[in-house]
Amino acid sequence: MSVLAILLGGALGKLLGLGREVTLAFFFGATSTADAFRAGLAAALFPTHFFMGDVLDGAFVPLYSRYLRTNPASGRQLLRLTSTYLLAVSTGLAGLAWIAGPQLVRIFAPGLSSDTVAMSARMLRWMGLGIPFYCFAALYSLYGICHDRYRPLALRTTFQNGALMLTIPIAAWLHNPEWLGLGFSVAFAVYLTYTWVSLRDVRRADAAAAVRQAPDGHELRTLFHTATPLVVTLVLGQLLATIDRAAASFVGVGAVASLEYARAFVETPQVLVGYAVGTVALSRFTALDKQEAQSQAAVLIFPLLTGVLGLMLVLVAAAPEIVTITYRRGRFDASAVALVSQALRGLAVGAAFMMAVYIMMRIISAQMRNRENIIPMLGAVVVEVLALLLLVPRFGLLGAGLGLSVMQIILCAALAARLGLLDEFVRRLPGWVLGGLLAGGAGALSMRLDAPVLVRLCVIAPCVLAGWVAGSALSAVTRGDLRVLRGRVGQAARRLRLRAAEAAR
Repeated sequence: MSVLAILLGGALGKLLGLGREVTLAFFFGATSTADAFRAGLAAALFPTHFFMGDVLDGAFVPLYSRYLRTNPASGRQLLRLTSTYLLAVSTGLAGLAWIAGPQLVRIFAPGLSSDTVAMSARMLRWMGLGIPFYCFAALYSLYGICHDRYRPLALRTTFQNGALMLTIPIAAWLHNPEWLGLGFSVAFAVYLTYTWVSLRDVRRADAAAAVRQAPDGHELRTLFHTATPLVVTLVLGQLLATIDRAAASFVGVGAVASLEYARAFVETPQVLVGYAVGTVALSRFTALDKQEAQSQAAVLIFPLLTGVLGLMLVLVAAAPEIVTITYRRGRFDASAVALVSQALRGLAVGAAFMMAVYIMMRIISAQMRNRENIIPMLGAVVVEVLALLLLVPRFGLLGAGLGLSVMQIILCAALAARLGLLDEFVRRLPGWVLGGLLAGGAGALSMRLDAPVLVRLCVIAPCVLAGWVAGSALSAVTRGDLRVLRGRVGQAARRLRLRAAEAAR
């Protein structure tokens, strides 16, 4: 039920996220203002994630979960130490956003014009005010899952996207894009308040338990030892998340925004499934030995990967139709549809592997094997740079998306090797190739239909999915994945019906 709770919360947040993208597309389209907002958001979040992302997920959660079982006083001490660290980092980053805003924007989008950089820097200043709220809300939502309280974490994107969705029309009405930056800060101030209040009973129980026992006294050293390899992976992770945006900024006006509009679709598997499964794995895989982790990871990851690959092929085949139906209104014109469709097709190729990469890295972190992530991520940075240098000049935004996809596929294979799952990965390649060939053939035939956009989408999507299922079923391994996935979906549906029946009583 913990995975399902995060999945449902993520689905609500994703729905609001899509609403946010549609609202932004309506009022600002693929323009320099949209580029400025994307660049400012990147300049606010990436440095923040550099200092806190995997330190919280990969170090705090496994350590705190272990302390809860052995010494609650040490767990409380760990929480205080992490809070102090985040306070220092977040206030420093907020000050940096005000003092060096244009320089930060230039790092993440070097190809933007001077006017767009100046606009983005003004948005960044207001976003900077929300960085401390963002950091502490993330800490306490993860603190909640250690106590099997998943609702605050599940609702994080709901608060973020809901506030931005309300702010975008205000910014357009006032002709003042800076309001987009202020919406970020308001969202996380409200979210932190909600998280703090909803966990007050847990905090009181923790305080009472901690009084009965003295801390071990090694919490800081243990945290430092666990988090040290994460610093390297944080640097590499931020590089991976920045390189494609930087490359897109050289394609032309609206390219950065178009890449982000496309991400709203391709990141859905990670935001909904990958994040839910990976977050729960942080606490569940902590108690497993290496062999148990390997066997459970295979059963967990590969059915999801096989299923999501089929859905992503639908995005590749029907990208123009999906983008048109979702975004084509207001200032979002035909040229914007073409740009976003290119990016979407390139990104969708590797989106399923991105989801699998996230889950694998969470499992490795839960096993306290963080150093094993470093070499694969180093290789991924090199692969992405080379792929973008080769593909972007030739294919534009399509090349930017394909470069990221190539990197995700190779990184997925490398992490599978770390978990002892490379043989399982390779065994599925024939089924994936057969599924891709039949799905591609079905998509090519259905795309010839001359009909309204919605009718074309309703024809292309089932044809591509049918081709994928038929091709995958020709291999025993991927056929088994589909069977496992069908069972899981049925089980989740039964649980939802049971919960709905209980709520109706």
